[in-house]
Amino acid sequence: MKKKFNGTHEEYLELQKSYIHKTKGRTGNTCPDKLTYARMRAQGDYLLFKSRFWRYRAFIEPEENAVLLGARLGTEVYALRDLGHKNCIGMDVQTEYANDINLVEYGDFMDLRYPDNSIQFVYTNCFDHLTDPLDFIEGLEVVMKTNSFALFDVDDQHISKRGFSGWDMYEPEDLKELLGILEGKNRHIVSMEESYEPFAGGGQTVLLKFGEAATKEEEQLASAAKSHHARQKSLFETENPQRFQYSMPLKLTDKMQEGLL
Repeated sequence: MKKKFNGTHEEYLELQKSYIHKTKGRTGNTCPDKLTYARMRAQGDYLLFKSRFWRYRAFIEPEENAVLLGARLGTEVYALRDLGHKNCIGMDVQTEYANDINLVEYGDFMDLRYPDNSIQFVYTNCFDHLTDPLDFIEGLEVVMKTNSFALFDVDDQHISKRGFSGWDMYEPEDLKELLGILEGKNRHIVSMEESYEPFAGGGQTVLLKFGEAATKEEEQLASAAKSHHARQKSLFETENPQRFQYSMPLKLTDKMQEGLL
């Protein structure tokens, strides 16, 4: 794994906060600033997050604590709450996106301040914003309950065609290396699927269990979630062959919206 960022942790935090005003994409082309872009995509992203969490609902306990890391506007928080989850919160180092601490609170990926053994479900699509994935996953393991779950979207197929080389903080040699970091003595990959959302270009969705190895029933439930996703993906590619365009708002046809749940 190649380390790219060599500044202090304070410099790292300031850099992450500054991304809200970034107007250059990975290829160097001009694009909307991050806040504008997030707002452009919000309606479509809400539906996609809601579908994602609904598919993996067997791994999310609505009465337990859930944290959605790197939540920006809090779109994924709205989606999970609308599915009946009572105790979920977003976390981001840049709270200007949502401007609502009841939706997205301030927090640092690399220094999670939640009580030990307190979180049942975590979601993030911000692996490219970590300074060190091993430090992150080991810190996350401390706050996760035994036999809890995390859903990670890993951006390895960006529309820029740069993949991991477009990551700012570090660069895994390949997906296998990153997955090897995620797994550990009490961390087990339950399933993985190739996904087309929330990234422009696609990526991998990884379901990780903290605690004992996945049971047969959990593997079957994860397989069912993947099967539903395959049908949904086929519908999306039929209805919208261009898929996502980085600088354009996401537009869903009525048929696409009907196929989400």
